[in-house]
Amino acid sequence: MSIRESVKHFLRMCGHAASSTIHERLDVLDQELGGANLAETQAALLQAAIHSAERLDQLTNYTLVDTNGEPAQCPEAGLIDFLCSYIPSRKTLDLGAGDAVSQCLNANGYEVHVDHCAETAMAIASIDRSETLPREMKSRGFPWSLVVYRLPQSDRVGFYANASRVAPNGGGSIFFFRDYDLFAQALNWCSAVLVRTYFRSSS
Repeated sequence: MSIRESVKHFLRMCGHAASSTIHERLDVLDQELGGANLAETQAALLQAAIHSAERLDQLTNYTLVDTNGEPAQCPEAGLIDFLCSYIPSRKTLDLGAGDAVSQCLNANGYEVHVDHCAETAMAIASIDRSETLPREMKSRGFPWSLVVYRLPQSDRVGFYANASRVAPNGGGSIFFFRDYDLFAQALNWCSAVLVRTYFRSSS
């Protein structure tokens, strides 16, 4: 091998060594950065867990008192009674809520109207006659809704909020709200007392 070829060979070997060293350094740097990301991720997860625990404590900071099965007979009665303290005026629109709910409204001092033109904070209808009602009520200024219903073949009572359609199973009522704060109070009560319902695609 000539001197020229020897020098070329030497330079090539040095090049491979330098390239190899750079790759090794990049691998080490990548591992260090990965470790830093892992530490940041773990810190974020820990903060999220602490926040969730604090939120759970706030949500469970209440006392439930047994009412001898009254919610099972007329679950709407408990919600109507609870909302007395939060509704700005007890004017309510009755869209065919049914006798039991109407009696409960009257017993709690609500001013019940059947005229759609009445300016009310809340409206109530029976779910068996309200298939398209949620969309109609939104256009009338009641953007929030809660459905309180009896679970089929069960004594338990469920609820769901702001559904675009109403599930046909079981009897119950749909509450419409003009004001978000009143809706939020109703949602808090339902979350504490009733079984939350979620929808999923049948496919």
